[in-house]
Amino acid sequence: MWTPDDIANAIVDHPQEATDVLAALQLEDHGPPLEAEGLNAAARMLGREVGQFWVEQIEGRGALAGFAAGLATRGVAIDFGQVDLEATHVNSGGLNAFTERARGFRCRIIRDSEVAGSGVLIGPTTVLTAWHVVSPREPGQPPDPRPRIMVSLSDGRTVGALPMPLFESPCSPREFAGFAPKDDAETANACDVAVIRLERPVGALLGAAALPGTPASYRPNASMFLIHYPDGAEAGAAADDGVGVGAISRLRRVRSRWSHSIGTRKGSSGGGCFDASFTIAGVHQGKDNQVQGRLIPTAQFHAQVREVMVQDQAPDRMWSLDGTAEGEFVINRQAFFEGFAAARRPGRVRGIWIRRANAAGDLSGLPFSFRMLDRMVARSPDTRQCRISFEALVPDIADEIARRVHDSGIAVEPIAPRAGVSTGESAPEAVGADRGRRVAEMIDRSAAALGVQLWLFIDHPMVAFGDDARAALEGFIDQAMRLPNLRLVIAGFEAVSLPGLGFTSAPFPIDVGAPGLMLDIIAGFTANSVRLFLLDAAAAAGKALSTTEVDGLIAQALDGLPQVNGVYEPWLAADVGVRLRPAIRGWFT
Repeated sequence: MWTPDDIANAIVDHPQEATDVLAALQLEDHGPPLEAEGLNAAARMLGREVGQFWVEQIEGRGALAGFAAGLATRGVAIDFGQVDLEATHVNSGGLNAFTERARGFRCRIIRDSEVAGSGVLIGPTTVLTAWHVVSPREPGQPPDPRPRIMVSLSDGRTVGALPMPLFESPCSPREFAGFAPKDDAETANACDVAVIRLERPVGALLGAAALPGTPASYRPNASMFLIHYPDGAEAGAAADDGVGVGAISRLRRVRSRWSHSIGTRKGSSGGGCFDASFTIAGVHQGKDNQVQGRLIPTAQFHAQVREVMVQDQAPDRMWSLDGTAEGEFVINRQAFFEGFAAARRPGRVRGIWIRRANAAGDLSGLPFSFRMLDRMVARSPDTRQCRISFEALVPDIADEIARRVHDSGIAVEPIAPRAGVSTGESAPEAVGADRGRRVAEMIDRSAAALGVQLWLFIDHPMVAFGDDARAALEGFIDQAMRLPNLRLVIAGFEAVSLPGLGFTSAPFPIDVGAPGLMLDIIAGFTANSVRLFLLDAAAAAGKALSTTEVDGLIAQALDGLPQVNGVYEPWLAADVGVRLRPAIRGWFT
């Protein structure tokens, strides 16, 4: 289907054919006839683009469709019906899965007790919506005080959002007044998008909308799905139960906004627009002058929102495992979170090696590390985890790994013997290493088929390994670090030389060189570790602490605890948490 811009371009590219069609139109029935020379002269005098000026004049007579048909009959290449199959063909299985996911990640935005629009979860604590939905003031005016934002989730819960968005870009003044922009100059640095942060990671249970790896490009008549609550405050309204379906088209003279054909109402603002790949194509903004829907395409905000999403799914650090004052507190484990964030991305970092500075000390740091991994994986919709423990001797390490992975929900077939490296045909170490490598490849293929990144947490063994068992585990680890869909967390094994490099910080370049694991050394903590924990907890509660308040809490937390040169043993962090919990609870009430 052509657009007015297509016709404007054709007029410029094919002036003779355009002149012939203009002359052939029965314009006398609609007013004084239009002539090519007169239109060209008027456009030059007004400083207008010739094609656009022609289109406006012809469209004003209601004759643009006839003019377009006349161009086509004269051989001018205008798309009158050819539609991109990939942009409009929707896989039925994928559509069913998408609509089920959308039931979870859709949400309402409540501003100062009134439903202001819609949004979609893009992470466990982040919601994507339109800026004008969360801001009651015109662009350029400071929102002081900021409105109270609440988010009504699809499971019936309502949770607060932090006052300051993680990312915000206002709309243009014309758009704030309810009109479409005249041109792209109006929307420069104004994309009408906001990402707000929830007070708790409740979205981990409900899933997240997917953002494409690269911004969606415009494709005429592409299919579009809108996830929204058009009736807003009317929670039981029939229109709120379903998905809007339509197609995308262009707006005249504007590339920073697209038009769409889906019916909307006031509560639709901020809803997520999705294309045929079921990834975010944009954010619904409002209606244009022809009462068509208008959206902000992802190209206007992709980089900024993607960075927020990555940080939400793999944060640099966490102060509480569930983001609340009742959760398990995390003090001095930033290396773990940095390692997880680095390994989530493609590159040389393939996981984390947790090592104890005092391997004979308290062992609580290792199981707690699994709980950290479990929470991190829960934040990322495309990740899974499997714990592999060795509480007793097993006859075949590779079979035991396959069994544990299979029990976690990722199907892995038994490992068949292979000629030349079967038991009795080669040294036990060679047999074990071969089976370890092969089971890693089988698990990687199963993870790829499910479209997930599988994190394998390998516990410190409770038994001593023989040479063949150690060779199988080393072969598995070495091969797993080379496979795209597997990541490792190795807990303990301080006395063992494992394959791969050990990184104390994210390597540069991240994607060139041998693979390895980020090192997370469980060592003592200091007063500064407690300070960072308190500041993170206060930020999550939206509370600003003075230096005096922070120093007082640190003194209370560390009072009487044994230390050497200001360093406290890692297991004393639990005592610090007990002492600080009452104060932190008060911040969230």
